[in-house]
Amino acid sequence: MENIRLSEDQLSSVLRHPEIKKLIEEWREKRIEYHHKWREWIDPLKIKEISDEELKQKFEEYYKIGAGRHSFNQIYRDRITRDIERFRNMLLYLLDESVDITERLNEILNKNGKYYIQGVGKALVTSFLFDFNPNKYCIWNNKVEAGLGRIGWLPEKKGVTKGEYYLKILEVIKKLVSLSSEPYNNFGDVDLALHILAVEKEGDIALKEILGIPVQKDLGEENEYQVMERTLQDFLKKNFSKIFPSLEIYQDEESDGFEYPTSFGRIDILTKEKNTGNFIVIELKGGKASSDVVGQILSYMAWVEENLVDNSKVKGIIICQDVDEKLKFALKKTKDIEVYTFKMSFTVEEFEL
Repeated sequence: MENIRLSEDQLSSVLRHPEIKKLIEEWREKRIEYHHKWREWIDPLKIKEISDEELKQKFEEYYKIGAGRHSFNQIYRDRITRDIERFRNMLLYLLDESVDITERLNEILNKNGKYYIQGVGKALVTSFLFDFNPNKYCIWNNKVEAGLGRIGWLPEKKGVTKGEYYLKILEVIKKLVSLSSEPYNNFGDVDLALHILAVEKEGDIALKEILGIPVQKDLGEENEYQVMERTLQDFLKKNFSKIFPSLEIYQDEESDGFEYPTSFGRIDILTKEKNTGNFIVIELKGGKASSDVVGQILSYMAWVEENLVDNSKVKGIIICQDVDEKLKFALKKTKDIEVYTFKMSFTVEEFEL
């Protein structure tokens, strides 16, 4: 579904949609419970007082479960607290409200920043800020951006620092809060609504209904092609380096590259070429792929080019069981997309007692 900028009336309807509210109700109590738990130690006075070991333990608990709200890439967990004093100083600087928020974020998120730590990205930093003061600071992560993109309200990134961009995100989130009904008119529940819009089927249903697009409310079992696609993805996750030795899975502070969220849906596998650094978007199809998949993967490639790329290129790979004639013709005009086919086999053996 093509992203369209929703009007304020449409936004209000989406945020109040029964499918959205149903999931918020399912998840919000646990999220609030975790927030109160984290609030006990995410405080400058407490951070100054606790021992190195206790600070490390509390952070590891926080990071392991994504603060009870979202995911952090676990490969960075130990690296972040390797220098525990630097980590403590980073936290204290982040929560120092005598310093402008844009300056704080720039000094922490930029690689040349005074308080930069590898693995500490926008998701973790703003998660800390939210738990410090949930009425003042919103969460900013990949799924927030994907959700805002789906409703056409993602701010322009070009020409601004990361700190300045956070202020733009904050301004939009405040607008969404003002359009939400009680008791969902707060940063926490709007964050949850954006998560639902970004990656959950209920979010897709809500958007389509508001836009007058026919909806097939099938939230039940996956069909055979979806099952096959999931099986293929699991297989590739376990054997990726053997099948594509020249590629590596893309890693950032939030994602390991599988089911990577974008404004147009989730990229099945986001990778990079080891020797060039070029991004490779991999799209999986459990059955026969048609020309429709070209438009889908090109949308993902364009999103990666706009949001993740500096000087590298973006290419695409389609992995499917078979290819139809329309796709064969479409690929003749597209040099940056390759196609691989897969075959599945099973053996049945008699069990001997």
